[in-house]
Amino acid sequence: MTNLYELTLLLPKEMVEDDTKKLLDKISKWVTDKGKVVESKFLGKKNLVYPIKKELSANFWLMTCDMEGSNVKEMVDKFKLEEKILRYLFVKIDRKPRKPKVLKTKLPVKK
Repeated sequence: MTNLYELTLLLPKEMVEDDTKKLLDKISKWVTDKGKVVESKFLGKKNLVYPIKKELSANFWLMTCDMEGSNVKEMVDKFKLEEKILRYLFVKIDRKPRKPKVLKTKLPVKK
């Protein structure tokens, strides 16, 4: 059974648009070899709280992927070897949203 994952990527702000497109195509190919890319979107350029690989700002990208959980480790190994990626984060998404739990507490009644 496949799972949905959100992949957040931080890429250098100074990267040329062509290089960014090539890198994103490369990552999309990695994902499509093991599953599929559901959505990919640019979240914007943001300043970082602390420097990452001597960069003070980065381009944020968000990809939603549908793949087997066992393939995530293989993807992470590939990301570690790619020098142009500042940071990455895989987060598993629940397919069906959970119902919020209602806590029953007794509050003191004010008179």
